[in-house]
Amino acid sequence: MTKSDFVLGGTAAMGAVVFTNPIDVVKTRMQLQGELATRGTYVKPYRHLAQAMLQIVLNDGLLALEKGLAPALCYQFVLNSVRLSVYSNALELGYLQNEDGSISFYRGMFFGALGGLHGHLFRPVPSTW
Repeated sequence: MTKSDFVLGGTAAMGAVVFTNPIDVVKTRMQLQGELATRGTYVKPYRHLAQAMLQIVLNDGLLALEKGLAPALCYQFVLNSVRLSVYSNALELGYLQNEDGSISFYRGMFFGALGGLHGHLFRPVPSTW
């Protein structure tokens, strides 16, 4: 197994999370605003993404937009390092080649599905299930 594919896949996903985590924090706060109040009795503090980001930074500080970053980074590394390296490692180890040396479509589909299955099994389960 090529360690560089494993590490690069996980690191790339972690890089993406650093930029998308603030949007996820805002989305979660917007979904939960007024959740504990009776319908129609609460004021919505967040109206849209930009206003919510500004409000969070003013009230809680800039680092509040990165709440939950450490677990998100760990999750993405574990999920994507394996998922993204399955196919390339199978290719490098010769699992995709036919007897004549050509790439087998069905073996490629199998290892691609294997990587996708890993991603499916390690995704978070919604709390409504």
